Amino acid sequence: MQPRKPAAGARLPTPEILLHTAECLFAEHGIATVSNRRVAEVAGAANNSAVLYHYRNKTGLLLAIVRRHHTELEEIRSRMLADAEAAGSDDPRDYIACLVLPLTEHLRRLGPPTWYARFSLQAMTDPSFVEELARELAASPSTQRLWTRLTALADRVDHEVLRHRSRLVWLVIVHACANFERDLADGEGRAGSGWDDVGRFLVDAVAGMLLAPVTRPPE
Repeated sequence: MQPRKPAAGARLPTPEILLHTAECLFAEHGIATVSNRRVAEVAGAANNSAVLYHYRNKTGLLLAIVRRHHTELEEIRSRMLADAEAAGSDDPRDYIACLVLPLTEHLRRLGPPTWYARFSLQAMTDPSFVEELARELAASPSTQRLWTRLTALADRVDHEVLRHRSRLVWLVIVHACANFERDLADGEGRAGSGWDDVGRFLVDAVAGMLLAPVTRPPE
């Protein structure tokens, strides 16, 4: 389900309001500094324990935010990957595009204001949640297929090196998207096609990072 942004006078279910509020607060202030009680207060929940009632704990709340975006991200990536495979592509850049562009396309579809890129950056750098997030993302069927393709095609790069580079690549992708999202929020960026520009830039950058020759230590 695509996340909805509460509009004036809108009556959304309490769990949806909590998720939207938490995503905004975590994006702006970080995960460690925002309590469940604070989320409930800002969401206007009648009970300060609303987060515990609906999501059990903060980890449950964080995973719910990730999953509410995941459906569309998975749909976009699966479609792009199927197109590349149907075309019989053996160009690693086509599969790198499947890695990068689902996020920028998703953020473009949401339209400003968005908070998910900044939330994702906070989640990826929060020591209490990063391992849980990594397990969640690794379970994605399209992502698993994508890395299988990339590993097979990036024959110039040792597989162990590629694995380590992939961790850095995710940070670069999310950090760049978070920076652009912040620019949009501050009125310093252009929406719409601006996300397309970010996506193209990141495909080039990620291709360079993943496919670069490996420098071997002198013997």
